[in-house]
This record gives sequence, structure tokens and C-alpha cells, in this order.
Amino acid sequence: MDHSSDTTQHPGDLESSKARLKKIYIIDDNQHLQIQAIACKFTYMNMLWLRGSDEGFHLAVDSHYNPANRFKSVDEQLQGILYELREEIPTKWHNEIDNGILIRTFMNEMSQQRSNGSHRIRSAGPFIFGCQNDTFYNENSRVATFKEDIGFRMDEDRVGSYSKLAKILFKDYENTFDKWKIFQGEVTKSPGHHTVESAWGIREITPAAIAMAAIFTRFAASEDRNFQPIGGHTKINYQEDYEFYLEYLHKGLYSKAPSVLDVMDEWNQHFYPQKS
Repeated sequence: MDHSSDTTQHPGDLESSKARLKKIYIIDDNQHLQIQAIACKFTYMNMLWLRGSDEGFHLAVDSHYNPANRFKSVDEQLQGILYELREEIPTKWHNEIDNGILIRTFMNEMSQQRSNGSHRIRSAGPFIFGCQNDTFYNENSRVATFKEDIGFRMDEDRVGSYSKLAKILFKDYENTFDKWKIFQGEVTKSPGHHTVESAWGIREITPAAIAMAAIFTRFAASEDRNFQPIGGHTKINYQEDYEFYLEYLHKGLYSKAPSVLDVMDEWNQHFYPQKS
């Protein structure tokens, strides 16, 4: 008899299916909540997206890794991710870092936080950008008002694109790159930024947090409906631009570039005046 079309589900199959579902995410409530909290903080303060997806979780630890060399190669970048993961995830779970269940839980929370953060900044748009609700929440009006601020430009062939060095990132922008003004624009210093970080006891800004604020700000004023690595309408490569900002700030911080140290100091004074 041909059973190829038999779709009857037997009790054993049902139990097996339930068991597989339980193994998708961490089922211990306490551990699940802790990993979620760590992933939330990690997304904002360390990496908005993970380069190589979950590849960093599976690497062997390089005892010679130097954070100052993080952007010298892809391998160093992945080691940097692993290094920061191990700093944030409690030692008791280090042997589980490459566990598929932990990884899925962590990655799922990162995705959720990207969605939450981008939505929060857009919701506060009129306050952040200093405009009327009608101007910001009407997509056509928002695009017309802020398109050039978030990097739109037209080339000689009348083809439009978005520059990662957007006007909105600079203080007193004068149509040129100024290392003393980039990441000093007041608009990028989102009012929701401090509220989130205060819950984690953060007392110092990070390059990743500044890069995240820059990307969320550009997205908020765009015509893109959902926050994704590449904008659905604008085609802005948000992930690539984020990594550019992060690398710029990270290298400047470790090389003690005066202009980048000034950026870090300004952000710390803005959000953590008690540190100054």
C-alpha cells in the first residue's frame, strides 16, 4: 500500500515535535531573562548587527587578540565580537557560547532591540528634529524636509544616492567633512538614549552607542518603513554605514586621536555629566 500521502500524525511524532520546539530557545526562565538583558545591552553598546551572523559565537578564543587591532582584518573583527561577548556573558556560561539554543535566544533579542530602538527614535521624531507632528509623521513631508539632512545627493547624471557622511551628523555643517564636527550634531543625541542605558548602570559612552544613534537618527527621518540592514526605499546600507562609523570611532579612540577623544568627551558630558 502506498503511504506517500498519509499525513496522519502519531502521538510519538507530536511529542517529538513539542520537544524540538522547546529546544529552539532557552527554556529556563531565569537564564532566558538574563541572556535577553545581556543581548539588549550588547546591541546598543557593542554591536547593532553581528558581522558574519553567528560566526563569532563558534570561534576559538585567540589569547593574543588586541582590541586596538580589531579592524585590521575580518578575522580580527570576529575575534573582537567574541571578546566582547565573553565580557558581557557571565563566565559560568562561557562553555555554552557556541550552543545553538543560546545563540538563537541572543540573536532573536538583538533583532527585537533593533526594532524597538528604531521605532522609539522615530516615535520621538518631532521632539528630536524640532518640527511639528504633521511635518514628521507625514511621510511625503518628512522626506521633503529631511532628505538632504540624512545624506541624499544627486550626481551629474541625475542619479540620487545617500552619503554616509550625512549633514545631520555634523555640528554647524559647512558642506565639507570636518573631523571636529562629525558626531557632534545635537540631533543625534537622542533623548531616549540615556533612559535606556541608565537601566544598565552605564556610566560611559561607547563608539558603538554613538554609531547606533547616528544610524537610528538617519533611519528615523527617512522614508524607510522598517529598519533593516538596507533600507527598503532609500537603499541606504545602514549596516555598512554603521560599521564605517564604528570603525572610525574605534580606531580614533585607540589611537587617541584628539578629534575622536573630543567626541567621546562631549557625549559623556551630555549623558554622564557625573563622570566629567
